[in-house]
Amino acid sequence: MNHGIRETELPDRFASNEFQVLLVAEKYQTGFDQPLLHTMYVDKRLSGIQAVQTLSRLNRTCPGKENTFVLDFVNDPEEIYLSFKPYYETPLQGEKSDPHQLNERFGTDFTPADQLFFNQLESAATENEKIRLAAEANHPLKF
Repeated sequence: MNHGIRETELPDRFASNEFQVLLVAEKYQTGFDQPLLHTMYVDKRLSGIQAVQTLSRLNRTCPGKENTFVLDFVNDPEEIYLSFKPYYETPLQGEKSDPHQLNERFGTDFTPADQLFFNQLESAATENEKIRLAAEANHPLKF
């Protein structure tokens, strides 16, 4: 079906003008970060985090991409809405974190990278954004 193209070559080959369609069962529900993805045809039940991860494959930006399109043959729009809803509500914000508490707790001085990370946290608008920053930085900070 792939005309001898190895799986590791698919992202680069898909980015060329040679291929315009990629048929997928479940393999690329997560982890396939291809900004050119524009249209998705869905023919299986999706809900919860699976719906969010699958449909979010389309949300990468690239030059010339102004919109996306999903044609869903199976799912109820209300169920998809409810799957995404927790990620679009304003979370309750607790007290601001004091990065110096970490120094006291772990008994170490901050590196410049740590200080940059803490500055990003201070400017983060929501707790969800703080959690995302910590996850991306693979930082042991707990909220």
